[in-house]
Amino acid sequence: MLVLPLALVACTPADSGSLDGGYNPQDPSTWPLAELVGQALDDARREGASEAQIATLESARDDGGITASEARNAAELVRQCLIDSGQQPSPLSSRNTLGVELFTFTVTAPPSMTIEVADAFYNDCERQHRQFIDYVYLQQPAAREALVRELEMHDAALRACLVEMGGRDIEGLTTGELWEELKHQSFGGEAAGYSQEVDCLMSVGIYW
Repeated sequence: MLVLPLALVACTPADSGSLDGGYNPQDPSTWPLAELVGQALDDARREGASEAQIATLESARDDGGITASEARNAAELVRQCLIDSGQQPSPLSSRNTLGVELFTFTVTAPPSMTIEVADAFYNDCERQHRQFIDYVYLQQPAAREALVRELEMHDAALRACLVEMGGRDIEGLTTGELWEELKHQSFGGEAAGYSQEVDCLMSVGIYW
């Protein structure tokens, strides 16, 4: 029995750019929704995504983005696709990932299936049913707005944690600047002047 830690989405919401910045052609999380969905639709059609996934993307363009319910439905379609391939996915779980509800699961492959074959099935199921939906869901303007709300909700605790971990001049930072320092603390550690005894974001229930 082979247990694979699959379905952990490779990108996370709004994790590449500055919250204070404007449009950046290299950062999809700063794009207007129409541009983001347009790119996703082009890619989905080219890569042979399912009609259901394309229909969800087309609706997102008119309805203001991808909802958590639509993201969950897409994840369930991936699970069913894996079941049809002979694998056993766990029930869906979800967690707050930078303000967005992210849906994940693990997969148990039968003993006769190699990890290479299992990975190929998984990648194909993702491509067909949710890869492009999640691309929009995790980068759309609503995801960035959700992250800002989370940071503002936990503002005092996050600033106090950064100071405790070695941060300086934290009090006067804007929300966007605070976000940059939180990334430095999580990923830069001592090289960025921070202890990593505690991950400040995770300490308030916000996960990468």
